[in-house]
Amino acid sequence: MFLFLLNLQLVFFMILAAGYVLRKRGCADDRTGAVLSELLIMLILPCNIVSSFFTGMSWETVRDCALIFVIFLFIQTGAWFLGKQIYGKTDPRRQAVLRYSILVSNCGLIGLPFIQAVYGAPGLLYASIALLPVRISMWTAGLSLFTATDSRTAWRRLLFHPCVAAVYIGMAVACLPFVLPSFLTRSVTLIGSCTAVFSMLTVGIILGRLDGRKILKKSCSADMIRFSLLRLILIPAAVIFILKLLEAPEMVINVSALMTAMPAGSTAAVLSQQYGGDREFASETVFVTTFLSILSIPLISLLLRS
Repeated sequence: MFLFLLNLQLVFFMILAAGYVLRKRGCADDRTGAVLSELLIMLILPCNIVSSFFTGMSWETVRDCALIFVIFLFIQTGAWFLGKQIYGKTDPRRQAVLRYSILVSNCGLIGLPFIQAVYGAPGLLYASIALLPVRISMWTAGLSLFTATDSRTAWRRLLFHPCVAAVYIGMAVACLPFVLPSFLTRSVTLIGSCTAVFSMLTVGIILGRLDGRKILKKSCSADMIRFSLLRLILIPAAVIFILKLLEAPEMVINVSALMTAMPAGSTAAVLSQQYGGDREFASETVFVTTFLSILSIPLISLLLRS
């Protein structure tokens, strides 16, 4: 399992590196990254999520989906209080970045295609449900770290987010008493199958505006090492320990652990820029944790097998 995940991480990293090089060579820019992000969020990721429901849902699957939803409600609540406890007294601009990055990982752009590559459609289904509490915390508590939020606007944005709407559609499809035409299901599945390539290219293009060598030198700072250890190792390790103690189903444990082991969410840099936070520090945090996750995620797999 370790070697398999390491190999998969290297495949993902090579695609990310291609996006990074395209940005450095001038073949892509901020506009390219924005267009790809919009394409992912509005079309490709929703199709990927809907396609995970095509396999049907047994009562056992429904039970596990409900369970993983509740688990991630607790995980997100715990992450909020953990970030407040650890980083509540740091510099306000960096505090927002650090607390947001503890609360919101990159489990959408990187997590969904990664889980699908490891566990197929069943894993993707569980990951899609786990993503709902992450979206809830992202647009409510997470956004409030950077700016005052209007709860009505935040919930409207959440409820009508394309990835959340895709879960509604997927559930409706799974409950249909008939099978959808094959041309329709194949079209949705084919579009969704682009997720991994488009996601990693997008992340690479976003990170390509940074000086990688300069950031990797800064990554040796004690603060960045402590944060990376917490984000990439300690949080998923705690999730594995607690869920195994509670004897949760194996797939639920695996998906929960890998989703929480993802690097800091790239939206931290976007929100920092939009609301006057420390964008440079946010970009460094995303870059360093994404780079370190190449090795940390396979290490988490060792904990899953222990």
